[in-house]
Amino acid sequence: MKNTQELFKKFDPTTEGEDMLKLPLRRFSIVDADGIDLVSKIDAVDGVEDKTIVLNMLSDEPYQLNNPYLVATRAEEVIDGTLLLATIMHASKIVVALAKGTEGLYSEFLSKLELACSSLNFSVALLPDKYPLGDEITLIEALTKKKMNSVLEVRDAGYLAIDIFSLYVLKKLVLEGEVVVDKPLTIIELNEDKIETSIALVKVGTTIENLLASVNKDGTMAYKKIVAGGPMRGIALADGKASIA
Repeated sequence: MKNTQELFKKFDPTTEGEDMLKLPLRRFSIVDADGIDLVSKIDAVDGVEDKTIVLNMLSDEPYQLNNPYLVATRAEEVIDGTLLLATIMHASKIVVALAKGTEGLYSEFLSKLELACSSLNFSVALLPDKYPLGDEITLIEALTKKKMNSVLEVRDAGYLAIDIFSLYVLKKLVLEGEVVVDKPLTIIELNEDKIETSIALVKVGTTIENLLASVNKDGTMAYKKIVAGGPMRGIALADGKASIA
Protein backbone atom coordinates (compact mmCIF):
# COMPACT_ATOMS: atom_id res chain seq x y z
CA MET A 1 0.00 0.00 0.00
CA LYS A 2 1.30 3.48 -0.84
CA ASN A 3 2.26 5.65 2.09
CA THR A 4 0.37 8.86 2.76
CA GLN A 5 3.27 11.12 1.81
CA GLU A 6 3.56 9.59 -1.65
CA LEU A 7 -0.17 9.36 -2.28
CA PHE A 8 -0.91 12.97 -1.35
CA LYS A 9 2.25 14.54 -2.74
CA LYS A 10 2.29 18.22 -3.70
CA PHE A 11 3.51 18.95 -7.23
CA ASP A 12 5.30 22.05 -8.53
CA PRO A 13 4.30 22.94 -12.13
CA THR A 14 7.52 24.92 -12.60
CA THR A 15 9.68 21.81 -12.13
CA GLU A 16 7.43 18.84 -12.90
CA GLY A 17 6.67 17.57 -16.40
CA GLU A 18 3.21 17.01 -17.85
CA ASP A 19 3.12 13.29 -17.00
CA MET A 20 3.97 13.91 -13.35
CA LEU A 21 1.35 16.66 -13.05
CA LYS A 22 -1.25 14.25 -14.45
CA LEU A 23 -0.28 11.50 -12.01
CA PRO A 24 -2.61 12.67 -9.19
CA LEU A 25 -5.47 12.82 -11.73
CA ARG A 26 -4.91 9.18 -12.59
CA ARG A 27 -4.89 8.21 -8.90
CA PHE A 28 -7.91 10.32 -7.90
CA SER A 29 -10.07 10.80 -10.98
CA ILE A 30 -11.70 14.24 -11.26
CA VAL A 31 -15.05 13.91 -12.99
CA ASP A 32 -16.29 17.13 -14.59
CA ALA A 33 -19.90 18.34 -14.50
CA ASP A 34 -20.62 16.46 -17.74
CA GLY A 35 -19.64 13.11 -16.18
CA ILE A 36 -16.36 12.76 -18.11
CA ASP A 37 -13.11 12.39 -16.21
CA LEU A 38 -10.56 15.15 -16.72
CA VAL A 39 -7.68 12.88 -17.80
CA SER A 40 -9.78 11.55 -20.69
CA LYS A 41 -10.50 15.12 -21.79
CA ILE A 42 -6.85 16.10 -21.65
CA ASP A 43 -5.67 12.97 -23.45
CA ALA A 44 -8.25 13.51 -26.21
CA VAL A 45 -6.68 16.84 -27.26
CA ASP A 46 -3.10 15.61 -26.92
CA GLY A 47 -2.43 15.52 -30.67
CA VAL A 48 -3.96 18.94 -31.40
CA GLU A 49 -1.51 21.81 -31.80
CA ASP A 50 -3.79 24.76 -30.98
CA LYS A 51 -5.64 23.99 -27.73
CA THR A 52 -8.32 26.09 -26.03
CA ILE A 53 -9.64 25.82 -22.48
CA VAL A 54 -13.21 27.05 -22.10
CA LEU A 55 -14.32 27.93 -18.57
CA ASN A 56 -17.94 26.89 -18.77
CA MET A 57 -19.71 29.36 -16.48
CA LEU A 58 -23.01 28.78 -18.20
CA SER A 59 -25.47 26.15 -17.07
CA ASP A 60 -27.85 23.72 -18.67
CA GLU A 61 -29.97 24.08 -15.53
CA PRO A 62 -31.64 27.30 -14.33
CA TYR A 63 -31.35 28.76 -10.81
CA GLN A 64 -27.88 27.38 -10.07
CA LEU A 65 -25.80 29.38 -7.58
CA ASN A 66 -22.64 27.23 -7.71
CA ASN A 67 -20.59 29.56 -9.90
CA PRO A 68 -21.30 32.80 -7.99
CA TYR A 69 -20.48 30.96 -4.76
CA LEU A 70 -17.18 29.58 -6.08
CA VAL A 71 -16.10 32.93 -7.53
CA ALA A 72 -16.93 34.68 -4.24
CA THR A 73 -15.13 32.15 -2.02
CA ARG A 74 -12.58 30.25 -4.16
CA ALA A 75 -11.52 32.68 -6.91
CA GLU A 76 -7.75 32.36 -6.38
CA GLU A 77 -7.92 28.56 -6.37
CA VAL A 78 -9.98 28.54 -9.57
CA ILE A 79 -7.43 30.83 -11.24
CA ASP A 80 -4.54 28.63 -10.08
CA GLY A 81 -6.41 25.59 -11.42
CA THR A 82 -6.88 27.29 -14.78
CA LEU A 83 -3.17 28.04 -15.11
CA LEU A 84 -2.30 24.51 -14.00
CA LEU A 85 -4.60 22.95 -16.59
CA ALA A 86 -3.11 25.19 -19.29
CA THR A 87 0.35 23.95 -18.29
CA ILE A 88 -0.67 20.28 -18.27
CA MET A 89 -2.36 20.35 -21.69
CA HIS A 90 -0.15 23.04 -23.30
CA ALA A 91 -3.14 25.27 -24.03
CA SER A 92 -2.59 28.59 -25.77
CA LYS A 93 -6.07 30.08 -25.34
CA ILE A 94 -8.44 30.65 -22.44
CA VAL A 95 -12.09 31.52 -23.10
CA VAL A 96 -14.53 32.32 -20.31
CA ALA A 97 -18.09 31.56 -21.43
CA LEU A 98 -20.66 33.70 -19.61
CA ALA A 99 -24.35 34.37 -20.03
CA LYS A 100 -25.05 37.90 -21.27
CA GLY A 101 -25.90 40.18 -18.39
CA THR A 102 -23.79 38.31 -15.81
CA GLU A 103 -20.44 39.91 -16.65
CA GLY A 104 -20.91 42.51 -13.89
CA LEU A 105 -21.36 39.74 -11.32
CA TYR A 106 -17.98 38.27 -12.24
CA SER A 107 -16.07 41.46 -13.11
CA GLU A 108 -13.49 41.24 -10.31
CA PHE A 109 -12.84 37.55 -11.00
CA LEU A 110 -12.46 38.20 -14.74
CA SER A 111 -9.95 40.99 -14.14
CA LYS A 112 -7.84 38.77 -11.87
CA LEU A 113 -8.01 35.85 -14.30
CA GLU A 114 -7.04 37.99 -17.28
CA LEU A 115 -4.05 39.36 -15.39
CA ALA A 116 -2.95 35.85 -14.37
CA CYS A 117 -3.34 34.62 -17.97
CA SER A 118 -1.28 37.46 -19.47
CA SER A 119 0.97 35.01 -21.31
CA LEU A 120 -2.01 33.32 -22.96
CA ASN A 121 -4.65 34.39 -25.47
CA PHE A 122 -7.48 35.39 -23.11
CA SER A 123 -11.06 36.32 -24.00
CA VAL A 124 -14.57 36.45 -22.58
CA ALA A 125 -17.50 35.19 -24.64
CA LEU A 126 -20.92 36.60 -23.72
CA LEU A 127 -23.57 34.21 -24.95
CA PRO A 128 -27.37 34.11 -24.76
CA ASP A 129 -28.59 32.49 -21.57
CA LYS A 130 -30.57 29.87 -23.44
CA TYR A 131 -31.05 26.20 -22.54
CA PRO A 132 -29.05 24.01 -23.09
CA LEU A 133 -26.08 26.26 -23.88
CA GLY A 134 -24.15 24.85 -20.90
CA ASP A 135 -23.88 21.53 -22.77
CA GLU A 136 -20.33 21.27 -24.15
CA ILE A 137 -21.19 20.51 -27.77
CA THR A 138 -23.77 23.30 -27.91
CA LEU A 139 -21.33 25.67 -26.23
CA ILE A 140 -18.46 25.01 -28.66
CA GLU A 141 -20.85 25.36 -31.59
CA ALA A 142 -21.79 28.80 -30.29
CA LEU A 143 -18.13 29.79 -29.89
CA THR A 144 -16.88 28.48 -33.24
CA LYS A 145 -20.05 28.98 -35.33
CA LYS A 146 -19.45 25.44 -36.61
CA LYS A 147 -21.64 22.36 -36.33
CA MET A 148 -20.25 19.80 -33.89
CA ASN A 149 -21.79 16.35 -34.13
CA SER A 150 -19.97 14.79 -31.17
CA VAL A 151 -17.56 15.44 -28.32
CA LEU A 152 -14.91 13.81 -30.53
CA GLU A 153 -15.27 16.67 -33.03
CA VAL A 154 -15.00 19.16 -30.16
CA ARG A 155 -11.70 17.57 -29.08
CA ASP A 156 -10.42 17.38 -32.66
CA ALA A 157 -10.95 21.15 -32.86
CA GLY A 158 -8.77 21.50 -29.75
CA TYR A 159 -11.49 22.57 -27.30
CA LEU A 160 -11.90 21.42 -23.72
CA ALA A 161 -14.78 22.93 -21.74
CA ILE A 162 -14.55 22.59 -17.99
CA ASP A 163 -16.65 23.50 -14.96
CA ILE A 164 -14.94 25.92 -12.57
CA PHE A 165 -15.45 23.59 -9.60
CA SER A 166 -13.27 21.02 -11.39
CA LEU A 167 -10.55 23.68 -11.71
CA TYR A 168 -10.74 24.31 -7.97
CA VAL A 169 -10.50 20.57 -7.25
CA LEU A 170 -7.59 20.27 -9.70
CA LYS A 171 -5.64 22.97 -7.89
CA LYS A 172 -6.24 21.45 -4.46
CA LEU A 173 -5.27 17.95 -5.61
CA VAL A 174 -2.11 18.68 -7.61
CA LEU A 175 -0.67 21.75 -5.89
CA GLU A 176 -1.72 21.01 -2.30
CA GLY A 177 -2.05 17.22 -2.26
CA GLU A 178 -5.61 17.53 -0.94
CA VAL A 179 -8.63 15.53 -2.07
CA VAL A 180 -11.75 17.73 -1.93
CA VAL A 181 -14.68 15.97 -0.26
CA ASP A 182 -17.07 18.93 0.01
CA LYS A 183 -18.95 20.36 -2.96
CA PRO A 184 -21.30 23.32 -3.43
CA LEU A 185 -24.89 22.29 -4.03
CA THR A 186 -27.75 24.53 -5.13
CA ILE A 187 -31.01 23.78 -3.35
CA ILE A 188 -34.13 24.88 -5.22
CA GLU A 189 -37.41 24.91 -3.32
CA LEU A 190 -40.93 25.65 -4.51
CA ASN A 191 -42.95 27.25 -1.70
CA GLU A 192 -46.50 28.19 -2.65
CA ASP A 193 -45.52 28.77 -6.30
CA LYS A 194 -42.52 30.87 -5.26
CA ILE A 195 -39.06 29.58 -6.21
CA GLU A 196 -36.42 29.98 -3.50
CA THR A 197 -32.76 29.08 -3.94
CA SER A 198 -29.90 28.60 -1.52
CA ILE A 199 -26.38 27.17 -1.58
CA ALA A 200 -24.90 24.55 0.74
CA LEU A 201 -21.39 23.11 1.02
CA VAL A 202 -22.08 19.40 1.28
CA LYS A 203 -19.79 16.48 2.06
CA VAL A 204 -19.87 13.81 -0.66
CA GLY A 205 -21.85 10.82 0.62
CA THR A 206 -24.33 12.88 2.67
CA THR A 207 -27.86 11.60 2.19
CA ILE A 208 -30.45 13.99 0.81
CA GLU A 209 -32.70 13.48 3.83
CA ASN A 210 -29.87 14.49 6.18
CA LEU A 211 -29.11 17.50 4.01
CA LEU A 212 -32.74 18.64 4.02
CA ALA A 213 -32.99 18.18 7.78
CA SER A 214 -29.87 20.30 8.28
CA VAL A 215 -30.94 23.21 6.06
CA ASN A 216 -34.52 23.44 7.32
CA LYS A 217 -34.78 25.69 10.36
CA ASP A 218 -37.05 23.33 12.27
CA GLY A 219 -34.90 20.28 11.54
CA THR A 220 -37.58 18.59 9.46
CA MET A 221 -37.28 17.23 5.95
CA ALA A 222 -40.85 17.58 4.69
CA TYR A 223 -41.16 17.43 0.91
CA LYS A 224 -43.60 16.39 -1.78
CA LYS A 225 -41.06 15.56 -4.47
CA ILE A 226 -37.26 15.48 -4.72
CA VAL A 227 -35.60 16.05 -8.09
CA ALA A 228 -31.86 15.36 -8.33
CA GLY A 229 -29.86 17.14 -11.02
CA GLY A 230 -32.04 20.19 -11.65
CA PRO A 231 -35.52 20.89 -13.04
CA MET A 232 -34.54 20.52 -16.72
CA ARG A 233 -32.51 17.31 -16.75
CA GLY A 234 -33.00 15.99 -13.25
CA ILE A 235 -34.78 12.81 -12.21
CA ALA A 236 -37.40 12.33 -9.50
CA LEU A 237 -36.26 10.24 -6.54
CA ALA A 238 -38.37 7.76 -4.62
CA ASP A 239 -37.12 9.04 -1.26
CA GLY A 240 -34.33 11.00 0.39
CA LYS A 241 -32.00 8.07 1.07
CA ALA A 242 -29.87 8.73 -2.03
CA SER A 243 -26.48 10.28 -1.28
CA ILE A 244 -24.71 13.28 -2.80
CA ALA A 245 -22.12 12.13 -5.35
